[in-house]
Amino acid sequence: MNNTISDIDIDLTAVCEAEDDAAQAEAQPAQNESDDTYAQKMQEQLALARSSANCRYIGIDLHSNNIWLSVIVNEQRPSGSVGKVIFSRSIGTQRVDGTLPEDLIKPVIERFCKDQPHIACVEATYNWYWLADLFERNGWNLVLADPSTVSEAKTKAADDRKDAEYLADRLRYNALRYAVIMPKQLREIRDLVRTRGTAVKQRAREKIIVINKLTNLIGRKITGKELRKLIKEHAEFGTEAPMLLNWGLTEEVRTILDYHLTMATNIDQGIQKLEEHINAVGRNLRYTRELQKMPGCGPVITSILASEIGSIRRFATAANFVSYCRLASTSKLSNGKSKGLGNAKNGNAYLSWAFTELATLMVRYSEAAKRHFEKLMRKYGQLRVKAIRVLAAKLARSVYQCLSKNEPFDVLRCF
Repeated sequence: MNNTISDIDIDLTAVCEAEDDAAQAEAQPAQNESDDTYAQKMQEQLALARSSANCRYIGIDLHSNNIWLSVIVNEQRPSGSVGKVIFSRSIGTQRVDGTLPEDLIKPVIERFCKDQPHIACVEATYNWYWLADLFERNGWNLVLADPSTVSEAKTKAADDRKDAEYLADRLRYNALRYAVIMPKQLREIRDLVRTRGTAVKQRAREKIIVINKLTNLIGRKITGKELRKLIKEHAEFGTEAPMLLNWGLTEEVRTILDYHLTMATNIDQGIQKLEEHINAVGRNLRYTRELQKMPGCGPVITSILASEIGSIRRFATAANFVSYCRLASTSKLSNGKSKGLGNAKNGNAYLSWAFTELATLMVRYSEAAKRHFEKLMRKYGQLRVKAIRVLAAKLARSVYQCLSKNEPFDVLRCF
């Protein structure tokens, strides 16, 4: 994307003031320790439920207008323990009278969750928040399954019932890849930070449209300084902005630019409101203080990392965390030959972006990181993208170790 727009979610001025950020972080109120322990508590609850011989394993195949609910229990036979399906049914979640989905499915789920050992799972689709809220309010156990789990089943035939039963059976075998779900409050803060990122990209898009339009009409690319001056003049004079008139633009063109400049201005005002709220609630996020002490980690990247990680205890190992950040290798080799690549997009896109940006900034502000980056550049034949991604993966491992052991980040130990 055009490098003249430097506001695509990186506040370089804040990064340059890293020492001030660290000083402010020291003055912050005590971090909410519960943010770091919810994952451990959930894992303990899951282990306790699994230890019961009567545990209900619940698989949920969630759709926009219904869910398929399957419940499996262990049944002892002479040959050993086998799974027995005690319930498998589709439940509609949409009614014309406006009844909420949770009111329709709660009486059914309650039969298998209330005061009974249970573990439920649902695939990570686009509409699972309301279901997670229902389980959280009632103190029930719900985990989030990797969507690729069902696709790997490779059954001869597949439908909603088989998918739900497969999830439940994988839970019973403890062979399901799943994630501990963040509490509702943390998810809302995370979505707030994500919305800020989306808004910044939208603002940059409008500015780039203006730049490209003017480049096409006046024959040269305007600078960032000229763009800021144009936005300021437009806010005061609208389509009669002196710069637009000096360039000899027609009324039709000025109307087009007026639309995009107005959009950019309105989005900018919205971003300011989002950032005010993020600054208010973000200070109490776990790990904010630790992350801001890293070279190059300003408030924007800190808010992304802290809100997306939630609790480092969600990840069993550093390798799991690096994979979740989309920074693990996906190459498939056999006898030294490449057999293709795995799903490189299986993970968190926001953490992937944040660690890549942090690696780029750390190379700029840390001599140790710069030396290591130059070494990687020589190793990978001056392929900058490869080198910076390897550096980002190394940073992710270091962040995991620091947060899990509650130790400060040491750039010399990292590189």
